[in-house]
Amino acid sequence: GLRCLRHRRRCGRLLLNISNPPSPREFNRAGPSFRSFSRMPLSPSPDPRPSGGSGLAALSELRARVDQRLPLLLKRADERPTDVHAAMHYALTGPGKRVRPALTLLVADLFGVRGARSERVLDIACAVEMVHACSLILDDLPSMDNAALRRGRATVHRTFGEAPALLAALALLNRGYEVVAESAHHLGLKR
Repeated sequence: GLRCLRHRRRCGRLLLNISNPPSPREFNRAGPSFRSFSRMPLSPSPDPRPSGGSGLAALSELRARVDQRLPLLLKRADERPTDVHAAMHYALTGPGKRVRPALTLLVADLFGVRGARSERVLDIACAVEMVHACSLILDDLPSMDNAALRRGRATVHRTFGEAPALLAALALLNRGYEVVAESAHHLGLKR
């Protein structure tokens, strides 16, 4: 028992002292448990790609789902106030990688969300993209970066004006919160 305890202490000391690696003598003295631990793989699966194909194909499929759903969560661009709704559509449906919503969907898939529940999670993923679009609009404003281009096209404030851009950003933020609240209610999520 005492020998085992000393062995554990020595192993623990070797594991915790990363800035000063153990000498070969200390490493050998620590015993087989430390040596086998140091050779353990970092992930249980050697291939991190989804089983359905390549990772890029899976991401482009998720991106397509998000791109298709985003405009459906907003009011039509021709509804009043037209300049604000058109600016919301312009900012949200523009070209983008959609990494944030894709990550949201991948995490939901890891937790086994399937079927009708996955459509609600898709809405939550789109809400994440709404908040991101809001941050991009605000970042491009003249009082911040005064950017002329975003993703290869004119920024929202250059296209629609500063006031509609600011209102569109705040509307996207509030719509994102609304979508999350609606989806959480339908999913039965509790605090």
